[in-house]
Amino acid sequence: MSRRTITILVFVFCYALILYRWARIPVSDTTTEARVGVYGDAFSSRNVHSAAMWFRQIGYTKTKGLPVFNYAGNYNQSAVEVYTHYPPLPDIIGGIIARVLNTNEASLLAVFPLLLSIFFFFHLRKVLQKIVPGENAASLSWILLVTSCYFICWADDLHQHLYTELLKWVYIGLLYRLLTAEPKPWMLPTLCVIFFLQSLLTFESIPFLGIVTVGFFLLFRKRLFHPACLLLLAMPVIGVALHLYQNYLYLGTWEAVMADMKNAALKRMTGTGELGNELGRSVQGYDFLKMWTFELWFRIGRMFTLPGISFIIISAFALRDMYYRHSIHFRMAIIFFLAGIAWIFVMPQHAVIHTFTVKHLGVFVAFISGYGLMQYFALVKKHFATGLLHWRILHVVFIAFTCYGFLLNQFYYVYLKFGFAYPHLGTRAYLW
Repeated sequence: MSRRTITILVFVFCYALILYRWARIPVSDTTTEARVGVYGDAFSSRNVHSAAMWFRQIGYTKTKGLPVFNYAGNYNQSAVEVYTHYPPLPDIIGGIIARVLNTNEASLLAVFPLLLSIFFFFHLRKVLQKIVPGENAASLSWILLVTSCYFICWADDLHQHLYTELLKWVYIGLLYRLLTAEPKPWMLPTLCVIFFLQSLLTFESIPFLGIVTVGFFLLFRKRLFHPACLLLLAMPVIGVALHLYQNYLYLGTWEAVMADMKNAALKRMTGTGELGNELGRSVQGYDFLKMWTFELWFRIGRMFTLPGISFIIISAFALRDMYYRHSIHFRMAIIFFLAGIAWIFVMPQHAVIHTFTVKHLGVFVAFISGYGLMQYFALVKKHFATGLLHWRILHVVFIAFTCYGFLLNQFYYVYLKFGFAYPHLGTRAYLW
């Protein structure tokens, strides 16, 4: 089967499922778990929907462009909450779309990220083919990623998730080209714009892109204080400063701005402060232990194609081979891994309560999954050719376990329960 045929088949499957979910499961539905946890961020989508209706009907000036939650689109402003703790660009985009389409319908607001996801679908393959050693490994990684919850469940997300993951991959591909090929004059300014936009979309991408930027310059230029590197690292500083100034325009004093952001930071970093905390307690040492062990493995299995334990084994094959044969790619893998886990240490409370934050490992998972599977397939072929029974048994057990994990996490939950069979198989995710 040709690569083009495979691409068409994968596209048809993915978008049949994505469009079915878009039509059948409201993007801001918080009454079920079909768009909660790893399957979506319906609570944030609901907030973007509220802000979009506010911006369409009331305008941007009253709140200085800050998002407004709990607005029902009925011009009743008594119960609304102006949210200052998070970058406002997803909500501003939602308001622009609501005005352009002249609608308050959340499903129509989701058309814009849905269309962007089509570009994302193909761009993922392009980037993986550039950075992953081996065309077959890159293609396999791409198929595993776009057919997983990571892509399918977030393609029509109203909040920042589709935007930031798309821009993250564009940034990585462009930065890799800048540092390994002949740089074009437009590349560095484009990277600056992307990093700046990321800081207005979410705080989550700042440590990720910061580590990738520093790591790539150390790897390919052997310099940390390279002017281009410093320029890129200045972009999120400018973006966050702009958001703080926006808060100042609304709150009126810098003292109020600092107190507001201090409480938000304490909540998300330690689970303390004057704001409410979903954990009901402060973050403890065992939370970090949990996030490094079974909780992380569990989330990987739910978000991506391979079960967590299987992924760890496959990644060991990939990293071992890269270490001996592709040292640059091995170091890139380490950079992607460090970037992927950074949020656990920057905002521990947020990482603990939100299972979807495992998405930050998406680049690392895609970078090594296909390559590791190619190494594993070669080993299976070798062991079955030798006739050693114990190796055959081990491979059969491992493959059976991996298939079971895929069938449960992706096929049952993503493709059926929260996909083509929704809502006939229930609306709860019992293996939360």
